[in-house]
Amino acid sequence: MGEVFLLVGIAVVAALWLVVPVTFPIRLAGVLVLFFFIPKIVIEQWWPKLSLATLGWQRPSAPRQPFIFALIIILLGLAPAWFFFTVSHPERLVAVSPVGPWGSWVLAEVMVTMILIAEAAFFAGYILFRLSHLLRPWVAIVIVGLLLAMTQMFLPGAVKFMTIPVTLALTWIAWQTESFVPAAVMLLLISLTFDLCVRLT
Repeated sequence: MGEVFLLVGIAVVAALWLVVPVTFPIRLAGVLVLFFFIPKIVIEQWWPKLSLATLGWQRPSAPRQPFIFALIIILLGLAPAWFFFTVSHPERLVAVSPVGPWGSWVLAEVMVTMILIAEAAFFAGYILFRLSHLLRPWVAIVIVGLLLAMTQMFLPGAVKFMTIPVTLALTWIAWQTESFVPAAVMLLLISLTFDLCVRLT
């Protein structure tokens, strides 16, 4: 269980970094160190027989339950529109301010994208797949889903709507495809589509 506590501890520290009161460039640099370089160091020091490819950082495979997988993808795909039409003052929930020149908006969205990809790679890849070898897979999915939900509360914008059911679905998607990539894509689509809807209105 020591390794489980180590992994969860690293994940909690990485999540808490998102609320440290620093400027965005420093926050982004910290995310890249914690979410990308720490896994590399841990693998080299403690798990030399493993690689990132065996920890969910590989090309997605076909889901083992394609019907349920497709249904969840469709429901998550409708999430941005549902968020946009059901919340009052959606402009207060965007990750990037909808006012200002398009160039600045796109640049800010690129930086948000970098954080979301790093987050998905770390939690839905590294943490999920190592925990799944130490615990039952469904336990690992629940733990990572809860951690992802916690991190979304720390981030700005529509990602705050990533409540536990949504983060559990994203984690399950990663487990089904044995890769964090599909979960990262859905996370980005939900956040960026919501921001774009607000920007265009």
